[in-house]
Amino acid sequence: SPSFFEYSTEKGVKLTDKIRIRNNSGLPITLRVSLQRLASGRVSEVALSDPKPEDEFMSWIKLDSLTITARPREWTDIFFTITIPDTAAFGYYFAFLISHVPQEKEAGITKVAGGIAVPVLLNVKAPGAVLKAELLEFKTKTFINEYLPVEFIARLENSGNVHIKPRGNIFIRGADGKDMAILEVNQELGSVLPRAQRTFEGSWTDGFLVKEDDRLKVNWNKLTEFRIGRYRGYLLMVYDDGTRDVTLEQTTTFWVIPYKIIAGILVSLLIVVFVINKLLKAYVARELEKRSR
Repeated sequence: SPSFFEYSTEKGVKLTDKIRIRNNSGLPITLRVSLQRLASGRVSEVALSDPKPEDEFMSWIKLDSLTITARPREWTDIFFTITIPDTAAFGYYFAFLISHVPQEKEAGITKVAGGIAVPVLLNVKAPGAVLKAELLEFKTKTFINEYLPVEFIARLENSGNVHIKPRGNIFIRGADGKDMAILEVNQELGSVLPRAQRTFEGSWTDGFLVKEDDRLKVNWNKLTEFRIGRYRGYLLMVYDDGTRDVTLEQTTTFWVIPYKIIAGILVSLLIVVFVINKLLKAYVARELEKRSR
């Protein structure tokens, strides 16, 4: 606790804070604390990586101890300081990696050690800060959907030098243009780091027929909300550029066609027509035979 830190501060400031860890087991656990950079790629989410020589900001961070012993069923505090020099500016991103120190190896036994990452988002206020985002893509995972849910993907890129927190909604509209559903996008206010891309998702599940865990669920209380036909998704996202709210908008179209149900109905109708045709032919044949006698 907490799950992440976020600071927006001035140059020349010294920050002091702590991470709290609770050991819920009945035995003491030895933990190691290290620093990792939050690396960002052009096509993927952010990820942890080892510090690079150019990451001078890593030297600003000091931990009281790199190894701690978490006592059983107690909280343990890990104190740290961040001394921000006068030359600092804009965004710095790293994480505290807290991992279990493996015990001595035992013959024939393989052990797996995990870790917890606590991200730190540090913004040092300075002239020239750029908060800018671009909406690269908005679409559904599948253009033609047999049933709900319909899954949406919105991909954004941060082309500025400070992290941003976009948030918005997807409005789903039918042929009449009226809103049928409104979905939240990035309700948790996840950040997009500078020069990174991030994908946000939304799911439309409000309907009569919804597929859950590969099983078709029938919501009888939503019988009037049978989804079929062409629909439009309208995405509206907003982020703060430091002076005002900037909107990002895009639309996409998709279809919901329960083709198996439609095929089953058509086959049933064809069978009924075939049977009726056979019965009529048999009836006509009997009538003609009677009259010919």
